[in-house]
This record gives sequence, structure tokens and C-alpha cells, in this order.
Amino acid sequence: MPHLLFPVSSGAVVNEDTAVSWTAIWRGLQLVGSAIGSMPFTIIEENDDGDIKTLRKHPLFPIINIQPHPFYSTFDFLAGVIFQVLLRGNAVIVIHRSGREGGGNRPASLRLVAWDSVYKFQETDDGRLVYGITGLGEFNHEDVIHIKGLTRTGVVGLDTLNWNRESFGLALSTKRAAAAYHKNGTHSDGFLTTEQMVDPQRAKDISTAWNSKTRAGETPLLTGGVKWEKIGLTPKDVELLESRQFDVYEAARILGISPHLLFAMDRANFSNVETMSLEFSKFTLRFWVERIEQEFNRKIFRGKEVGRVKVSLNMDSFLRGDTGARAAYLQMLIDRGVFSIDEARKFEGFNSLADEKGKTHMVPLNFQTLDQMNAGGKDMNGKQEPAPEPEPEPEPSANGHAKILN
Repeated sequence: MPHLLFPVSSGAVVNEDTAVSWTAIWRGLQLVGSAIGSMPFTIIEENDDGDIKTLRKHPLFPIINIQPHPFYSTFDFLAGVIFQVLLRGNAVIVIHRSGREGGGNRPASLRLVAWDSVYKFQETDDGRLVYGITGLGEFNHEDVIHIKGLTRTGVVGLDTLNWNRESFGLALSTKRAAAAYHKNGTHSDGFLTTEQMVDPQRAKDISTAWNSKTRAGETPLLTGGVKWEKIGLTPKDVELLESRQFDVYEAARILGISPHLLFAMDRANFSNVETMSLEFSKFTLRFWVERIEQEFNRKIFRGKEVGRVKVSLNMDSFLRGDTGARAAYLQMLIDRGVFSIDEARKFEGFNSLADEKGKTHMVPLNFQTLDQMNAGGKDMNGKQEPAPEPEPEPEPSANGHAKILN
């Protein structure tokens, strides 16, 4: 596809280059791209019992975890994927496969291409989906990883820039109006009038003097009956500042992130910022993590690996709460025997202990079932209950009968 210009009512030029000049969009793209790029991207294996282990010796591990292509690292690769899919609704990655004998036709590198470079996107009569990419050629869908944003059919994503072009155009026009106002010395448009006859040279001198003073921030002195007549609107009249603040919320809606992450703090406070940050993980990052993982899993693995060997973007660090809450959470898991000490240390990024004690799972002594408690004669704290005292033997009476004790 060619590099498109999207016509808008405001007259602003809307394309990828002008869109990222909108500071709220710039910050949002950088934020989500950096968050996804910083997640550990690995290959894992899941067995029938649901146990998971990282496959560091898998042939694709260096491509996924370190360098998808000689041109970039995994961080830059994932950040570029997010840029394309957030701004254009589609991120296209060409899989260059190994042609070596015994290589199993595995991916040898992953090349991210701009959505504008896809000039052909067509379904053939034999059921193939063909991508034509400028400078690279044509590829079947099996050799293309295609991450989509909002989609109608699941085949192609809706172009974010195109479908929101009026919002982009309005924000860009507002920025341009603010720049023009400051260029004009923060004075409104208008003209000078006088009831006297003024020759052309005198009129030119008055105009030059007026412009030089106002643009320098000075107050001109009007003499000879000359008056200033305003014809423009002030920023307050057109609510310029309010419009620019509203533009931040528009950008947040387009990108699907909380406004406070774009530094719109007028509705945020210390009691809800942490909650909103967790919402960023749940309702923004997880959305893209799932899409990336599923598309990679169905394209780069073959044969018996499908469904068993997977790529994984680890979101653990983004789902953790504050330090106190995290410590209480880990303590609870250790106390219940869910985590060993080593597993808890690994969760926090620490090395394992040097001995076997760190691998031991511990449970409280006083936890048992009612059946176990009744059978063992122990109380709820695990202590042996004292044996009941025997009932006293009745004393015999003088006539040989048992004496009843009161």
C-alpha cells in the first residue's frame, strides 16, 4: 500500500508522520511498546499435567528471546510491532525459513515490515491468502505473522489512523492554531484604523512599527488618531486550552490506555492511580499479549510441537501490586505450601538458596481434616488431647449392694 494521506475536514495533513507529532499519541505508543518490549519473550513447553518449563535450548529460543532479525533486538522488534498495530491496526512479520537440510523448515529470522509497504492482500481461488510486500516479494499466509487490532473478520485489522482521521486532524489543527497564536506574539488578529488620510509610506511605517513591538512582547504607542480593531478570537474565546486537554483523552481512547498514563492528572489521585495502573496491565497489555502469543504459536511451530511448545510473554512484573501487598501475597503462598522459598525468590528475580531447604514446601502443623483430628485425638492446634478421666467405681454398701454416690 502507498504512503497514504487521509483527507479530513479540518484541513490538517494526517499520516503516520504527522500522527506521531501529537504528543499524547507519541507517549502512548512509546508506553505500550516499551511495556511489551520489556516483557521476557521466551519459549516454553507445557506437558499434559499443565507443568511448564522454559526451553532455553530450543532452536528458536535465540530468535524469540534475543534477536529476531540481524537488524534489531527483541525489545525493538516488539516495540515496532506495537507501533504498527496500534497506529495502523495491523503488524506484518515475514518469516524467513531455514532451507538447510534437517532444519525442519524452521524460521531463521523474523522481518517486521511497515503496513504501508503491503501492496497486495488477496485471497486466491485455492484458499491461500497472499501478501505482496514492496522490496520482498509475495508470501503465503503460512509465512506471515499478522497481528491485528480491532477486526471485523479476523483476517485484517481496521486501520486506526484512517478510522480516527477526524480526531487526529482536529488535534493537529488545535496544535497548529496554538503555535500560530504564539508566533503572532500572543496577540489576536486585527487591523489599525485612523480617520486621517495616510500616505502609503506612512502606513507601511506604522504597520512595521506595530508588528515589531507586538511580536517582541512590547506595548506599542498609537499616535495620530490610530486605533486597534480586533477581528480574531482569543484562545479563551475558542477554548484552546480546554481543547488541547480534551485531545489527551481522545488519544487515550484511541490507544486504549488510562489518561493518567499520558499525564492527564486532573482526574487522578493517590488513591486510584495504582488501581488505574493495574487496569493498564489487565485491559491494555493483556489484550496485545494474547494476540501476539496466539499468532506466533500458530505460525512458527510445526508438527508435534503445536499446542505443546509455545511462545510466552511474561506479564508477572506488570501484575504485581505495591511492595507490602506483594510481600503478603508471597508469604501466604509459602505458608500454604503453594510456593517453596526458592520459587518465591525466583518470582522476585532472586537466585535460589544454596541448599535443599529452599526447595522444601512447608504447611502449618495445625492444618488437618476433621477425620484426621478425630482419629488422632488431637485438638485444632495439633496437640494431643488429654485422656478423659475414668468414672469412679461405686462404693459397696454394708449389705453388699452398690452405694449410690450423690
